[in-house]
Amino acid sequence: MNLDTILIDGFNITRNPEKASVRYLRVESGFRSLDLRLREFWSHDLLVNHPALQALDIHTRDLLDWTQWIEENYQHWSVRSRVRIINVDTGEYLNDVNSGPYSDWYDTHIGGREPTRVTDETDEERMQAMRLYGHPLPVADLSRGIE
Repeated sequence: MNLDTILIDGFNITRNPEKASVRYLRVESGFRSLDLRLREFWSHDLLVNHPALQALDIHTRDLLDWTQWIEENYQHWSVRSRVRIINVDTGEYLNDVNSGPYSDWYDTHIGGREPTRVTDETDEERMQAMRLYGHPLPVADLSRGIE
């Protein structure tokens, strides 16, 4: 296949005949029902059935629902650092570095509670990560393709 990037309807991603050769994938959802399907059902498919995948961008409207998805699903994936969950309205994104600290930051600053994320970090390490990566989030240039 000569294409590096394809864009298909999210519901057809698992049936794509070229998926074994796709290197860069952008999935656009924007709907909570599709986000849920992505998080619960496609995680395994993306990892196992896309062996050439080098980068993954998921465009959504709600980052909070995705905060632990990268860590939970792609813990041993060699290109985990090339996964981004991007808010389509603001361009802000989560990645393997900031998703956990953002979850903690949100819990403590917006949710008014102790962080709920399970981690091996000490309290001091967790606070430092929140200061460095929790907020503000980096912003992707949505006019460009996958980076």
